[in-house]
Amino acid sequence: MISHQEINKYMEQYPDEQVVEVAMHLWIKMSVEIVTIVGQDGFNALYKRSVFLAEATSPWQENDPKKIQNYDIMALLKQSVGIQTPIQIRSTNCLLLTTFISILSTLIGDQLTARILDVAWEGTAINQVRGKM
Repeated sequence: MISHQEINKYMEQYPDEQVVEVAMHLWIKMSVEIVTIVGQDGFNALYKRSVFLAEATSPWQENDPKKIQNYDIMALLKQSVGIQTPIQIRSTNCLLLTTFISILSTLIGDQLTARILDVAWEGTAINQVRGKM
């Protein structure tokens, strides 16, 4: 399964001013594939659970957790610009992605999760990073 280190290494390839755009791209590509399987409500439930589990170590932990759980990832990332450093944004995005992927894997299995991610992130450099590690 894809690791925090692999996602972080992928995101570090991009300049700081692109960190939000790159993070959003990963989420959008992944969400398209997952929504076709579990629907938008299923995706949202998985995402909210990921935020809940990750919030203790998230740079956004100083915010109201109930408020954070109601944000979608795009709003959360956009809101972070100018408030969080690119390093914090990368770290939080990696944490949320790996938590989300772990939950999904628990529900549908490692092989199906890996296949979904391969399809979702095909054509992105993340597959190249995964091959080098």
